[in-house]
Amino acid sequence: MLNEINRQDLRVRKVEKSLTNAMSILLSKQKFGKITINGLCNEALISRATFYTHYTDKYNMLECWLFKYQPYKLEKEVVYEQAEETTNRFVHKNEKIIINLFDDADNETLEILSRYILYLLDFTSKECTNEQRLKSIVLSNFYSGGIIYFIVWLIKNKFPSDVPAMNIHLYRLIEKMRELEIA
Repeated sequence: MLNEINRQDLRVRKVEKSLTNAMSILLSKQKFGKITINGLCNEALISRATFYTHYTDKYNMLECWLFKYQPYKLEKEVVYEQAEETTNRFVHKNEKIIINLFDDADNETLEILSRYILYLLDFTSKECTNEQRLKSIVLSNFYSGGIIYFIVWLIKNKFPSDVPAMNIHLYRLIEKMRELEIA
């Protein structure tokens, strides 16, 4: 019995790894809106039935892919220079994927990306009063929307050369928003 459970876990992990690799490969080639379940299944060498055993649709797959398999997070203690260096490395390593995720994204994709940005910034306090929690929700959603549209602007302007100068203002804004969250 135990061997059967371990074998099944191994099969599940293989399918998930295959699908996450497929998502990365397809996102490096085309916009998320053009990715299909069939395309993911063909790239992962699995059947549609297997896909639906793991995910409800491609949006569910995207959300799992971002949160589970893209472990990138800006910790609150990180100073600007470290954050800029880490972010720039991440963006340059994944520029095509970022463009294909954000450019012409539909509402459902933007909502997933917004939740992911909130997660990356670790914006919400774990222990707080109801008023602080509501304040945090308003600020973090306002902020993540701004980040999304800033990223879209960067994409449409082909990542202009003055992005490092813009990053200084972006990280100062993050610091100010965190101060507001605490106050």
